[in-house]
Amino acid sequence: MSAVIKFESVSKKYSLGFGRESFREMLSRTAGSLFRSSSSNHGHNLMALDDVSFEVNQGEVLGIIGNNGAGKTTTLKILSRVTKPTSGRFHTTGRVSSLIELGAGFHPDLTGRENVYLNGAIMGMSQKEISDRFDEIVAFAEIDTFLDTPVKRYSSGMYARLGFAVAAHVNPDILLVDEVLSVGDEAFQMKCRDHIRSYIEDGHTAIFVSHNLYAIEQLCNRVIWLEKGKIRKMGEPGNVLREYLDEVDKHLIVAAPNEDLYSGNLIKVEGVDVINECGDVTTSLEQGQDMTIRISYEARERIESPYFCIWISEAQSGLPLFSANMLLDDHSIPYVDGKGVLCCKFNKLPLMPKAYSIWLEAYGEDRAELIYKWNIVGGFRVLDNYQVDEQPNIQRGQIRFSRAHGAVKVPYEWVS
Repeated sequence: MSAVIKFESVSKKYSLGFGRESFREMLSRTAGSLFRSSSSNHGHNLMALDDVSFEVNQGEVLGIIGNNGAGKTTTLKILSRVTKPTSGRFHTTGRVSSLIELGAGFHPDLTGRENVYLNGAIMGMSQKEISDRFDEIVAFAEIDTFLDTPVKRYSSGMYARLGFAVAAHVNPDILLVDEVLSVGDEAFQMKCRDHIRSYIEDGHTAIFVSHNLYAIEQLCNRVIWLEKGKIRKMGEPGNVLREYLDEVDKHLIVAAPNEDLYSGNLIKVEGVDVINECGDVTTSLEQGQDMTIRISYEARERIESPYFCIWISEAQSGLPLFSANMLLDDHSIPYVDGKGVLCCKFNKLPLMPKAYSIWLEAYGEDRAELIYKWNIVGGFRVLDNYQVDEQPNIQRGQIRFSRAHGAVKVPYEWVS
């Protein structure tokens, strides 16, 4: 099978500007540069891509994932010839359509009708091709009532829908898609997804950039994970997505600083440990494992009969899941004074593979005084069974199930 996209040792460097400055500041900077070596200016360059190479075969759908600033959009802009690489070379075969900056070629004073022809021509369509598909484009965009209105009077959603409709009907050999499935309302988003899925199922080639990892898993044959302009990993979607999500979870569970984040707290949290059922301090637990949370604290004064509450929440959403609350279980501590340790054991955690946050709140006697304000003090993550079992290949849909369907795993069975 022949490659229709080739990316060979491509790098892209951007020079970061100095922003607005006064005439005096410009003179000072220019004079200073005369006495600095050229190497001192390296800090003003950003490597958006750094020696990136890959190929895409005919009919293949490649997904590109990574954090903001990883180089995903830069890759598509180079392929669509919006920008040029600083070094390296690339090659595409056939007509390329880019769903990157929707409506980028629209003129605000022209009507929707006129901009369909203008934008279509920019994308390489002949006037006959545009005329043949005009009714289909307008119907897809759902803007027929406003077709002869200048687009400067369109809402942002209407503007983007028309841009998507034009770009999606170019009938390209290669489709480049960058985070455009959030256009319009849910019904229109579904229409966009169905259109792209139909295009892919017809055997066309596509590169798909999105933070929607579930869409990436469902649509793509292969995935590249970019990190700081370099390829971190490339391969089968399930394995790449699993490692990427694990890395995201590791960043989400970074514990809060061991210091008071709020003035007025009478308790200072000095450390939080998550202990597994083997007695080891860890940040990663297996599903169904016991967990003990150990909180080291220092009370700034003697506090009689304090009440502590520990909450567990999803790290990303902050959604509270369950708690250990002394006010509810009638557990009491006679007093705290100076340094101490608080431990709480949770049995057989029924949690799905995700990152979780540990919250703490504490009250004085009779709940009359707040002695520690509600705050995140630590975190942990639950590993998926596929990682624990070291299963070599993840089937399509398993990432979606383990990551998206709730936070709590309850045993169940289907009964007919």
